[in-house]
Amino acid sequence: KAFAAGLGLDAAYTRFLAAPYARLSAFLWRGVDVDVLDGLPTALAEGTASLAEGLRTLTTGRVSVSLTVLLAAAAAIITWLALGWT
Repeated sequence: KAFAAGLGLDAAYTRFLAAPYARLSAFLWRGVDVDVLDGLPTALAEGTASLAEGLRTLTTGRVSVSLTVLLAAAAAIITWLALGWT
């Protein structure tokens, strides 16, 4: 009768290995995969779209405005690098 029950090894395996692993994998799937790995790119895309919509008002089609914005962006990047901000 003890061999039919697997000497209790099946129950021990389920309790100490399989069940905790199942809980961990469910947490990683819901918490990390769905929220972080799927949510972060979506949030970044929405933020980029909002930023683009805000910057769209700056575009007038005039070359002088485009060059001014380009030079301002380059100056901001050079300042960022020169000050060593990361």
